[in-house]
Amino acid sequence: YAAAKTESLPAYTAPVEEIDYTTIAIIQTSGHYLHLYFHPASQKKKIVLREALKSFLPRLPEEVFLQSQRSYVVNRNFVKKIGANKIKNG
Repeated sequence: YAAAKTESLPAYTAPVEEIDYTTIAIIQTSGHYLHLYFHPASQKKKIVLREALKSFLPRLPEEVFLQSQRSYVVNRNFVKKIGANKIKNG
């Protein structure tokens, strides 16, 4: 049984807050940390979580997020152009 994905995810930072995944533009992994970068229209700029991408990614909708490289995940809704070697977000 798979739980339905909701539009907010718990952020494991202090204090605990909800993150609206629709505002996440890019996720970058660095060691045991995730750096979530938000769309410029969002009130947030960046959040750092201590969590592995492997455990965080399954909670995001596959139709919205694309793992473009081993260390990067992008929100398809913010992708303007895909080239041979890069993805342009906007």
